[in-house]
Amino acid sequence: MSESAVPIGGCFPSRRILGPAPDELFRSERATTPPRLALILFHSFAGFDVVNRTVLLVAVAAPFVAVAGVVTVVLLLTQPTGTGSLTTIGPGSPIPAAYVPLFNEAGRAWDVNPYLLASEADQESAFYTDTAAHTPNSADCVGFVQLCLGGAGGDSWDSTVTLVGPEAGSVVVKDAYRAAARPSSYPFQTSSHPDFADTWDNLMGAAVFLRGKVGGRAIPNLDETAYQAACGYFGACSTAGVAYAPTVLTRARQWASESALVAGGGGQPAPIGTVSGETARINGQGQALAPSGAPAAVQEILAGGNLITGFPYVYGGGYSAASETTRPQPNGGGYDCASSVSYALHAAGLLSSAENSVALESYGSSGPGRWVTIYANNGHAFMEVAGIVLNTAWYAPRVIEPQQPASGPRWQPGSTVALQIAGDSIGTFTERHPPGL
Repeated sequence: MSESAVPIGGCFPSRRILGPAPDELFRSERATTPPRLALILFHSFAGFDVVNRTVLLVAVAAPFVAVAGVVTVVLLLTQPTGTGSLTTIGPGSPIPAAYVPLFNEAGRAWDVNPYLLASEADQESAFYTDTAAHTPNSADCVGFVQLCLGGAGGDSWDSTVTLVGPEAGSVVVKDAYRAAARPSSYPFQTSSHPDFADTWDNLMGAAVFLRGKVGGRAIPNLDETAYQAACGYFGACSTAGVAYAPTVLTRARQWASESALVAGGGGQPAPIGTVSGETARINGQGQALAPSGAPAAVQEILAGGNLITGFPYVYGGGYSAASETTRPQPNGGGYDCASSVSYALHAAGLLSSAENSVALESYGSSGPGRWVTIYANNGHAFMEVAGIVLNTAWYAPRVIEPQQPASGPRWQPGSTVALQIAGDSIGTFTERHPPGL
């Protein structure tokens, strides 16, 4: 069977020249009044002692409370109250170490997945190694994550974003840096703030601006919300020759998988989250959570599948010697159906080298397994592991999001086995399993 979805062309398109598209909703709401009012009040209060300041504050605030019945919290004047992103960037990815603390802290402060922030920074400025990113371009966009200053790219820097959730309130993008303590040192730090050329100021603003693209919602996972945020940041999910959102999200998910590797590599199995019972689960980032009651080999298969989740489908990709190392290095930039199954089996030491779907028809023992069942015919292969399925063909709409790129190795629910078999053009699959599993 040929793949059911068409793979995207190219994994890393050229970096775009223009910055984010204008945010018409927020651009007209500059929200400069609250900061200015706060500054005026601060200077006014400076001449009063503590008691008189308190009395004056109560007197000033009382009419507003009585009329409005609620106090609107402007986040620029306080720390966000949300729990923050639970994800942090670990070892094993190519993200420059000097920026990792910034991505982690910005992700925590604004509840945006730090891998998404890192991938955006790579896309927009190649982690600031693109010297052109340090000065405004023809669209008047500039900086680490390319915020715009009012030209053809709009005015994201001065725009106001309304957040929803625990940290509900209004935030001016350029002042988002105030939500967390500035790191003591980092590359391209400036002396005055806010400064669009400062790495921290630009990154914190980008985190808030991304949330503005999804109605102010948090973006803790690399899911459909993250995909739509990337679409909005660029102004479209893709344009001619630039698959922007698929590229940004695929790279973020790849880095998240690589960071799951044990530091130092050396063929060690990747750590994996667990759930109770004997059935695996798929988390919000498309990663498998291994059942605690499963044998170690099953957990290692699931961990191996996690490492390639998010790679694009490439026919004939994933069969080189490098493709079978602990860190995914597929020839062609991706994996096909059989090499995906092979990689996961290899991660558990159950296959020495990648096999095509025909060879997998005679792999291991005959019939379905207790924990693992490989389905293979002369055109396609996929594998069920502890109740979930590793497949490059797409049979789980809106279950595992995003559906980008269009195909490639993904964990899908066990219910998709019947859909795959029913929809296969060849028809009959041979069922095999690793001995003992």
